[in-house]
Parts: sequence; C-alpha cells; structure tokens
Amino acid sequence: MVEEEPLSATAFRQAEKKFQLHRTQKLQLSKGRLRGKGWVEKETDFSEVIDVRGCDDTTIQENGMKLTSAPAAHQKIYSCENHPGFYLLPGALTLEEQVNLIEAAWVDFPNPPAKTNLFNQYGDLPNLFEAAASGLHLQTQTQAETPLSRAHPATNSTAETSEAANMLEVSQDLENSECCEEGSVSMGCSEMAVQPRLVRDGGGGEPSISNSSEGNCASDSMGVEEPPLDRQRQSNTHWVRHSGGPSAKTLLRKLRWATLGPHFDWTEREYVTSKPYRQLPEQLEAIGLRFADMVGIPFKPDAALVNYYYKGSTIGGHKDDAEQDMSQPIVSLSLGCPAVFLMGGETRDVPPTPLFLHSGDAVILSGAARGCYHGVPRVLVAGDQQQIEGFGLTSEDEPEKLSRFSERMQHTRINISIRNVLQT
Repeated sequence: MVEEEPLSATAFRQAEKKFQLHRTQKLQLSKGRLRGKGWVEKETDFSEVIDVRGCDDTTIQENGMKLTSAPAAHQKIYSCENHPGFYLLPGALTLEEQVNLIEAAWVDFPNPPAKTNLFNQYGDLPNLFEAAASGLHLQTQTQAETPLSRAHPATNSTAETSEAANMLEVSQDLENSECCEEGSVSMGCSEMAVQPRLVRDGGGGEPSISNSSEGNCASDSMGVEEPPLDRQRQSNTHWVRHSGGPSAKTLLRKLRWATLGPHFDWTEREYVTSKPYRQLPEQLEAIGLRFADMVGIPFKPDAALVNYYYKGSTIGGHKDDAEQDMSQPIVSLSLGCPAVFLMGGETRDVPPTPLFLHSGDAVILSGAARGCYHGVPRVLVAGDQQQIEGFGLTSEDEPEKLSRFSERMQHTRINISIRNVLQT
C-alpha cells in the first residue's frame, strides 16, 4: 500500500505557506531569561501573484490567462486555460453596489433567522452592529432575574460547543515561543500551519476562517470566550446598557460568517431546510444572475455564505462540493481589502494559480472548476506592503453612507459566495 503524501508536501499547501502571513517573535535577554519583545512580520514575495488590474494584457496571457469581454456590460472577463470554468470579472461591482453590500453585510445579513458562527454560543443576535455602535451588552432574561452573586461566572472556554466541525487553519511562525494561554482559542503555535486542524467551530457551508494574532495565538477578536448558554437562556437574549454579559462590540469582532438561505450542517454534510432560514436577498440574487449571464451559465441562486476576513485570516484549500446540483455555478464577490486567491485543481497536487482579488471583483466557479480546490491564504490590510495597490475603498471615493464603515473596511475583507443549494 502506497502511503499518502503528507499534506504539507502538496503543491497547494506549499503555495499556501508561501503567501500566508508569518511572524517571528523578537527576543531579548533580561535578568538571565529570554523574554518576548513584540513580533516581526516576515516579508512576503508576491511577484508570482497575477494582478489583472496592474498587468498589461501581454503579461496576463503569458501567465495562462485569456481575456474576453461582455460587450453589453462593458465588462472584462478573464479565464484561465489551466482551470476551465473559472472566470474573473475585475471591478464587476459598481461603487454604489459595493457600498450597499458592505452596509448590508454588517447591518442586515447577520440578523436572524440567518445563522452566524456566534449562534451556538450566544443564540440569535439581532441588530448586532447597531448594538455595538451604541455600546450595549448581551443579556438574557435568566441573567436579568438572577442575583449578581448567583450569576454564572465568566470563565475561559475553547468554544468547542458546536454541532459540526470546520477546518481551521492559520499560518504563523512563533519561534521559540509557547504563546497559547490556557483557555484561549489556539490559533497556530509553532508549525501548526503545516497541517489543517479540525475544531468545533459552529458549522458552515465551507471551512471556517482562521485568524492569527498580533503576538498571541488568540487574537483580541477570538480571545477569551464567555461560557456557553443553554438554549433556554439563549432564546430570550436582548441588548442592555449594563450587563455581565459580553459587549456587542466584542461579539462583532468575533463575527466570522453568516448564512443566507438554508444553513449547512457540516457533520451531516447537508443543508437544513426543516428549520427557519433567511431567504436570499433579492439584491444578491440579481447580482448572481447578472454575472452568470455574462459568461453564459444558467443559474438559480437561492443561498449565500458571507465570510469576514481580518489580518492574518485564511481559508484553507477546499472544495465546494456539498450542493446537490454541481452544474450550478458559484458567484463569489470581494469587498474591502485585497486578498491572494489560489485556484487549484481536482487534487492538492495540482499547482494552484495565485491571483489578487480586489474590492468589487467577482469570481465564478463553474464546470470543471466547480469541483476544484481553492482557498485564500492571505488578506492584505491597510499598511501591509504598500506596493500592493487597492486597499479597499479610498476616502476620496466613498459616499457618505460608507463613512461609518470606512475605517473598519481598511482592515476587513468581506466575501459573499452566492450559490444554489435547493433542488431545482
């Protein structure tokens, strides 16, 4: 029997490691002991990453990309000879559409009955963004009726209370360091990035997004968790000015994904239609239909997954192959900070094509590409290696509506993948 090649040796994994964020800890000898003195990011070579916005057509063609267009829409469309069925539509979203989607992603899409990664721990969290802006805290009816001395004390938890396992992966060099504090969410000590890791993290249609930190394996947005609440206590949650519960601001920082349409049960690998779910907003349905039509692919969108990426966030190589009708495409939208996207093949042994995705870009996976590995090993936030252009929306261009999101979007990438999950 031939042993399988270690995941760390595959072409896809090598590409992930090449572009992921890596940090080393600065050490200083003090009183006879080596002590940590902050972190230094290793420089990343992005010269092999294709940026269709920054290259001429000749250079793009030399990298195996083919340029076509949708004349009626005045839209450039790039395909790749190594990945049939893959399409990149740069700048496909207008500025107004980007602003509207950014607002909806923060204010509207996480609202129940949509499910988020926070649901298993805290239940439904309506109006989370507005509650965070108002400085409110989460409280339940049970907590309100319980004397403070008898309230459940805050303790550290690894948040392993979900129904399903998601792939959690991070790249971070933490040399000569034991940095994972007891009770924190382990985000990648030493060589953890070499192998993907399964943890219980809420269930979703795709592997969940991991997030590295600024010198601690658990970032401030993924840090100490409050104790899980049982379903009876979760059912009566509301926002209050003062509470022993977590602040809405803290919970908003922990937001990683929201599902529109039937929620995906990762354990059973099926979409749950027997429970209430949020219908796909007409805005997303229309965008999905418009872009699929540009490449001549029939599409019946009825669901979407909204992912929130931050500095150090990654999503490991995976296939979106749980939908019943694989002839239906996936239309993926990028908002905010740019990212490195890897488009691979049917196995991880196929060398992936690295591309930059900018705010307003759309990617379509159809045909053979629908069953191929893909992932995001790197998000570039404002201040990262300034030779890379396109850090979200600039202050000179943004409408007034975006003003309350502009600072947040300088450090966030939002991805919305529109798909068909119900029987057609």
